[in-house]
Amino acid sequence: VTSTLLSYHSWIFESHGKMSFSTKIWLSLVKLLSGRRPLLYSFQASLPRLPVPSIDDTIRRVSDWWEEYIYLRGRDPIMVNSNFYTMDLLYVIPTHRQAARTGNVVHAMLQYRRKLERGELTPLRALGIVPMCSFQYERMFNTTRIPGIETDFVQHLKDRKHLVVYHRGRFFKVWLYYGGRHLWPSELELQFQRILDDKSEPQPGELKLPSLTAGNRVPWARARLKYFTEGINQASLEAIETAAFFLTLDDEAHGYDPENIRSLDLYAKSLLHGKCYDRWFDKSFTLIVYKNGKIGVNTEHSWADSPIIGHMWEYVLATDCFQLGYTAEGHCKGDINKSLLIIGYKPHIFTYNPSAIMCLYIDKGEFCLTYESSMTRMFREGRTETVRSCTCESTAFVRAMEDESTTNEQRLALFKKAADKHQNMYRLAMTGAGIDRHLFCLYIVSKVMGIDSPFLKQVLSEPWRLSTSQTPQQQLNLIDIQKFPKYVGAGGGFGPVADDGYGVSYIIVGENLITFHISSKFSSPETDSFRFGQNIRQAMLDIRALFNLKEKKM
Repeated sequence: VTSTLLSYHSWIFESHGKMSFSTKIWLSLVKLLSGRRPLLYSFQASLPRLPVPSIDDTIRRVSDWWEEYIYLRGRDPIMVNSNFYTMDLLYVIPTHRQAARTGNVVHAMLQYRRKLERGELTPLRALGIVPMCSFQYERMFNTTRIPGIETDFVQHLKDRKHLVVYHRGRFFKVWLYYGGRHLWPSELELQFQRILDDKSEPQPGELKLPSLTAGNRVPWARARLKYFTEGINQASLEAIETAAFFLTLDDEAHGYDPENIRSLDLYAKSLLHGKCYDRWFDKSFTLIVYKNGKIGVNTEHSWADSPIIGHMWEYVLATDCFQLGYTAEGHCKGDINKSLLIIGYKPHIFTYNPSAIMCLYIDKGEFCLTYESSMTRMFREGRTETVRSCTCESTAFVRAMEDESTTNEQRLALFKKAADKHQNMYRLAMTGAGIDRHLFCLYIVSKVMGIDSPFLKQVLSEPWRLSTSQTPQQQLNLIDIQKFPKYVGAGGGFGPVADDGYGVSYIIVGENLITFHISSKFSSPETDSFRFGQNIRQAMLDIRALFNLKEKKM
């Protein structure tokens, strides 16, 4: 497949089910030249670069600038402000044994990592043909965001043979290999059960050590330089930062409880920030396993976007439930080698008490600047573009819904017009014709050249009071949700961008379920996540009523 061939994007603007002859010819060529069984990175050299209109000298560095200036140079806490979470299956817990669930999930992650390192995973392709960039997968494991005074950097290492476990304030180093092979799920279960049964107390400074990664970046960077450059502190931190990933064996129980309307709120809150000192927010991801067997993951954002971790998560959940499975008693299947040992790290570290770390979950009677994330992975090293979804068309529809003099037929017509506008903006963003990354590049160039731009200063300083994103579903199609309807994922979420705003992540599961994850800050008297969720629910019912009215007339 050539870069020129993959620069054709007219297909994305065609109506669903109406494919032009030229697109059919193009798809046939792409399919023919792609080979029968491409590997994960087969298309990387062929993907076109993300275009930035008329700024040729910036094209090569857009991705680098995005990672550095949007993520790594930020000095505010990454907990809530940047990191995001992903939930377990919504309705199912395959075992309530915490150690057993951890054993299966960790083993499935190791299987995925091996496939990733060998490039054996099938690349994601739009329409099942058009290749997407696979660059972001490379740093999923063995990766840590390292704090710096002015800017952080992402440290990625090759195959790491251990992970670090946090339980009741203690750190444990667990080896993942034995005799040149991955530990079996049953062997991992044994390791984790030993940690759960360990009654030792945390050493001074050990209990809240992860809170360093939850606060502002500069104090963390200074503390790292001052206290972690030699001795056991250095060795302990190195063990954490070089681990395959971080694991928290949580002492709380969470998940969906149909008898408790706020159960998912508490679950999301825990995944987003926990106690603020029991997640290592700098690791590429922290796997969280609760005492009732429910799981989740908290992901650092600089190295990749949510569809990437979602790809791994789908593989893990399907492998855990449908391939590895559990015994009738809920244990991992298989024999165990009882001679296996774990190494418990008991670092003697200074006491650090972060000041007032906020725990979040906090409507507006006005329109506001709205951000929706669109992927740009049809371009090499493409990440995201912004869809400014608060349009003239969408506001006209909303006003019509509030105006009693407007008929339902008029409202439905305005809704369809707004939806068409939104879809077209999304398609423009996906094909490199969005405006926000261009504005971002212009801003960086203006700073480098010392040029003051009132326009750029104003347009880039406006707050995103509503930030939205969609969680992809069924990237791998490993679970037939028609056959197994209870095995649906609950999606994930993120914190609000503005102090007086909302963060809304949604996942469309099949034809009958949409899950929303809504966050806001307690500190804002203007916002309330539960109220906002009820407003979304009512809005969807109102829109459904418009279509029901049309069907009745037909």
